[in-house]
Amino acid sequence: MIIANSKQAHCGRVIQGNLTRAIPVLAVDEVAIVKPLAVGIISDLLPIAKPEQRTRLRRSLNPYVSRTTYLMALAERGSMRHDIEGNEVAEVSDDQRISARWRLQERRKFGANPVDWAKSAGVTSPADIVALLAIPMRAATKAFRKRRAAD
Repeated sequence: MIIANSKQAHCGRVIQGNLTRAIPVLAVDEVAIVKPLAVGIISDLLPIAKPEQRTRLRRSLNPYVSRTTYLMALAERGSMRHDIEGNEVAEVSDDQRISARWRLQERRKFGANPVDWAKSAGVTSPADIVALLAIPMRAATKAFRKRRAAD
């Protein structure tokens, strides 16, 4: 469970400001849980967007889903994607989870603590943390698929 920080909450409020009604899935304050959004959620958001704000809505969604807290929520083991009402609709795929972990690892170079986000993403063993931080995306994906095929 990842809690929104002030930047994530601000992005959520910007999206809410472009809509005709509030939707519960967005983290709009600093005590809200960040929930991964359903793939293609923009098609659900456009019908409730203010007519003059459709382009702005599309543009405001990217910063929300690019924030570190959102990526941490995606990278969590067993995390689920949510529709605009906050209902779980699908599990985050393994490829999406690995991609989020890779993006977080890249951000580590700019000062983030890799152990903290790895633990919050459900990676608990030191060997897995080291592996997660040390190998590039293609190698991680290849290794994961081999391990999954072996099981």
